[in-house]
Amino acid sequence: VNTGVAYDVQNRYSLSIEYYFKALQIFEKYKFSSGIATCFNNIANAYSKQDDLPKAMSFYHKALVIKRLIKDKKGIGVSLNNIATTYDRLGKLDSALIFHNQSLAIKKELNDYQGIAFSRLNIGSVYYQKKENLSLSLDLAKQALESFTTLKNQVGQASALGLICDIYIESEKYLDPNVALEYAQKRLELSNQLNSLQTKVVAYRQLSRIYALMLNYEKAFEYKVLENIY
Repeated sequence: VNTGVAYDVQNRYSLSIEYYFKALQIFEKYKFSSGIATCFNNIANAYSKQDDLPKAMSFYHKALVIKRLIKDKKGIGVSLNNIATTYDRLGKLDSALIFHNQSLAIKKELNDYQGIAFSRLNIGSVYYQKKENLSLSLDLAKQALESFTTLKNQVGQASALGLICDIYIESEKYLDPNVALEYAQKRLELSNQLNSLQTKVVAYRQLSRIYALMLNYEKAFEYKVLENIY
């Protein structure tokens, strides 16, 4: 398994999968269920990173079956989340919601506050993508932001701020560039602290759109240039 992980880190996914399957054979021989589940999950992750989502989904489900058999509640929550996220990427949003909500229920049982925040954010994101129940989407994103702030999770804060900002600039019901600007500026500030290039680019894009909505085209252009530079 460790050799597979080493290749995984190097983005050499074919080799990592090969070694995960070798480890899987050994774990299956000795009926070591926890190891089997770990291999299934690692194989699924490797396929997911290669955008082979059907294969990833298959192995995530296999991992979930084992986790349920051995009553690994935390592992069940992780597997449910992985399946939900994969459904999200496949555009099957109704299925994603079902599994995200199941994962959230497990995390609540375990008092996993970090996990609860991420699940709420994920559910809010799905509702946002569906363009329905945006009030619930906004509420969940704000709950997640509050939790991430309390937990001092800056990555989570940045993600929650991004979703809140999107809702305020893209939905007719909540369209408010001034409020969106406040959240976008907070996100950019966090992005600078995290030194996260990807988060910065998204923040620049949002700020460009917000200033365009405010008819401040000079500022909109300024942030569009920054977005394209990165």
